[in-house]
Amino acid sequence: MKIQQLHDLAAVVRHGGIRAAARARRASQAGITLSLQRLEQQYGLSLFVRNGRGITLTSHGEIALRHAEAVLREWERAEQALRSMACQRASTVRIGLSLDPSIFVGTHVLPEFQRRLPDVELHVMHGASETIVHALRAGRIELAIATLPPPADRAGLRCSALYDSVPAILCRQGHPLAAARKASALRDCNWIVLADAWSVPASGASTSTQSNVRQRFEQKMAGHGLPPPRSVLVLSSLMDAVLLMGASDYLAEMPRGVLERAGSPHGLLALELDDMLPPRQVGLMRAADRPLPAEARTLAAMLASFGRIRQALRGGVRPG
Repeated sequence: MKIQQLHDLAAVVRHGGIRAAARARRASQAGITLSLQRLEQQYGLSLFVRNGRGITLTSHGEIALRHAEAVLREWERAEQALRSMACQRASTVRIGLSLDPSIFVGTHVLPEFQRRLPDVELHVMHGASETIVHALRAGRIELAIATLPPPADRAGLRCSALYDSVPAILCRQGHPLAAARKASALRDCNWIVLADAWSVPASGASTSTQSNVRQRFEQKMAGHGLPPPRSVLVLSSLMDAVLLMGASDYLAEMPRGVLERAGSPHGLLALELDDMLPPRQVGLMRAADRPLPAEARTLAAMLASFGRIRQALRGGVRPG
């Protein structure tokens, strides 16, 4: 197997056919065809089904593509590291942040990191914790700061707890339910849910996306003993959600830390329910089988220090 064959395999799938892949890779169609045929012959497997409409992957081809993409990402990282060391060019660190850490890490840690290492290009991905962890496993980011998955789901990850994120039900000041103390009082309310930004098209949340988000949200509410919502509005922007809550009777379940950043200016408050939602442990995660570049290790150390300070100010660290 040659790295060129992996490039050819990924290009054919990415561009939808051999002709388009040949144009993109500035190669001949015959050359790419021969490259893929030799790959299939070497292992005695059919990777593509060829028909009049083009080519599609077989089940073996889908597995081969996943491995090829992982190898190519590592190849690019190795090449980038070597070029950075040889030419002293700016390196890149890619991290993922879920909602709560994006509020605080983005304000405190990232500016200081870029002040210390101005030549490092920092790429930040925002999304739901599940999406951030998936991106980490897929190799699209080096570090993830998000709600830690259950211990049974941490295989292949190195996880360290940073601090506890305290969720709350937020609403506008003067909301009819502002004095509510029982979860049952929230029956038949309208809710805002922040969707994962990578599952929402530019034109807004699709019908299927809204359905999936609503289903997950209803399951979460049931787990907290909350009644089902009357309606759910799916938004991909925290600021849009904050502005809408300040001007309507929508409720939203968000980290209490949102109030520290956006609550007061927009007249938001947290419902003080008798049965408060349990805290969630935010942690720093990395892939156990991939070494971190020096710059990413520096950022990880800064994040760990920030987490210890934030948790200490809140009164202690829960066991992980």
